[in-house]
Amino acid sequence: MIKHPLPKNLYKYFWDTDQNQLDIIKRQDYIIERLLEYGDLDALFWAKKTYRASVIEDIVKKGKSLSKKSARFYGLLYSINPKDIICLQEDFRQKHRAIWTH
Repeated sequence: MIKHPLPKNLYKYFWDTDQNQLDIIKRQDYIIERLLEYGDLDALFWAKKTYRASVIEDIVKKGKSLSKKSARFYGLLYSINPKDIICLQEDFRQKHRAIWTH
């Protein structure tokens, strides 16, 4: 049994994950990054209410699954310098392209 389960209305964003593994404390990085990328306003409000702004900012900075569009949006929202966001860095993008060419 999970001590800190994810609300059921957010399961739709974790279609490829066993819901029994979605502890909001233990898997916070994964959950936040997924909600930032795919979540609707309700999901984003839940994340903002559940996690400290500094935790979300850290995910924006170090998240490797955020799209360029999402990373730029949240960078502006949280006043993060684009140079501090790893997925916006050219060397990261080139490495990512070399691994996934589609």
